[in-house]
Amino acid sequence: MKRTMLVMLCAGLLVAGAPGCDDDDDDDIVGEAVFESELRVIHAGVGAPQVDVYLDDTLAIEALDYGESSGYGVVPADVYTIEATPAGSIDPVVALEEHVLEPEGETTLFVMGSPGDFRPVVAADSRDPAVESAFVRFVHAAPDAPAVDIRTRLGDPVFGDVSFGEITDYIELEPGGYVFVITRTEDAAPVAAFEEAELEAGNVYTVAVLGTLNTGDGYDFMGRVYVDNDGGDAFADLVPELLQ
Repeated sequence: MKRTMLVMLCAGLLVAGAPGCDDDDDDDIVGEAVFESELRVIHAGVGAPQVDVYLDDTLAIEALDYGESSGYGVVPADVYTIEATPAGSIDPVVALEEHVLEPEGETTLFVMGSPGDFRPVVAADSRDPAVESAFVRFVHAAPDAPAVDIRTRLGDPVFGDVSFGEITDYIELEPGGYVFVITRTEDAAPVAAFEEAELEAGNVYTVAVLGTLNTGDGYDFMGRVYVDNDGGDAFADLVPELLQ
């Protein structure tokens, strides 16, 4: 995946006459270092089909399914127009104009929202693991859900007052089993609860709520845990349980 994205972008840049890449992926081009950045896309747009992702009109990610992560791809650090389009189309679902991908930066672009209100949400990632702890952040990607708190079964909020489209900072948690409950920030009314999930030391996680509260639209309200370190494409679903 990383080499594929870099090769595709290099081809586009070379066609445009821009310096910066060669067939061997060398770091030194004409005596100058090529600074790299890492980009991942997560498709959380309710009602959107598979998406292609373009960087400056060069296809970088193809046919990404709803709920999935592309994994991190290495690209030359630069300023790009980034567009997500329906697979096989050039009409953007979301677009970021002149977005900077920093040298040695790690970025996730979330495609969020629902038809008529899709939006790009960008997060700066921090993927360095801790030997004895887990790092966790929370993403609210359910467009019709209110602001929520994320709690353990009997504890205070782990993340508080997170609205649709917001991404929290990473926090450090002890490894072990956690039972997460989502409650409305306004009155602490329960929205969803999940069976125990195991957080492992050395892993960096993004916990997201996806889908909608509308039970008839085919996009169930759900929790999904993405693993940010390593390739960034692994994920697992939180198993729902009955609210009590």
